[in-house]
Amino acid sequence: MDAIKADLKNKKSITGKKVILENVYFQQSSSNMLPNASPTLLEVVRFLAENPMLKVKINGHTDNVGKEHSNKHLSFLRATVVMNFLINRGISEDRIIAEGFGSTFPIRPNDTESNKKQNRRVEFEIL
Repeated sequence: MDAIKADLKNKKSITGKKVILENVYFQQSSSNMLPNASPTLLEVVRFLAENPMLKVKINGHTDNVGKEHSNKHLSFLRATVVMNFLINRGISEDRIIAEGFGSTFPIRPNDTESNKKQNRRVEFEIL
């Protein structure tokens, strides 16, 4: 997120930039966030509160376990969980949309549990 903040300060375009929300992970086959997600999401809340004109899309992703149709639905649920966290802390819902991509955009091979955990992620994208 530091790069986006620097670009904003330097009046550079940030439209389309994405930030993986580090430490916002989910249990396998679940939309239950792991407990260490709150500090990262509270940082996003502060960032959006300080930049009230920004709109973001929350992108949900899964590992490749299961059927892709189910993974797309699950990734949407995960993005929605994050979106609701932001809304429940004062960010206007008209500034946020959620989308699920299933396992179509992995950031690591799905060959170990550690890599799969990293693929079960959310990111935000500046609109």
